[in-house]
Amino acid sequence: MNTTTEPSEITTTKAQLRRCNVIGMIVGGASAVALLAFFGASAPDAPETTVASGTVQLTDLATPAPLRVQDVDDSDDEAQLQQQNNAMQSMIQSEQQAEEQNEQAQQQALQDELQAQQTEQQANQ
Repeated sequence: MNTTTEPSEITTTKAQLRRCNVIGMIVGGASAVALLAFFGASAPDAPETTVASGTVQLTDLATPAPLRVQDVDDSDDEAQLQQQNNAMQSMIQSEQQAEEQNEQAQQQALQDELQAQQTEQQANQ
C-alpha cells in the first residue's frame, strides 16, 4: 500500500487549515465582543439607558393635518360654505350633462342600428 502524498495536496490542506483557523478567530473575537457588551450592559452598577418619553404623533404627509380648535377661523366659514355649495352645484351639473350626452349617444347608436337593418333589408329584396 502506497501512502505517499503529493506536495500539492499538502499545501492545499495547510491552506484550508489556515483559513479555518482564521475564520475561527474572527468568529471567536466577534462572540467575545458580543458577550462583553451583553455583560457590561447587564451589570448592576451600569448606568441605565433611558428612552425619550412623551407623546408620539405619527403624521401622514400625503393628507393635511386635521384642524385643531385653536386653528379654526370662524370668519371664513360662510365663504367656504358658499364655495363648497358652488362646487357641488357644478359637479351635479357636470354629471347631468354627462348623463344627457350618454343618453343621446345611446339613441344615436339605436338609430344607426335601425338604419343599418333597413338598408340590409332593402339590399336583400
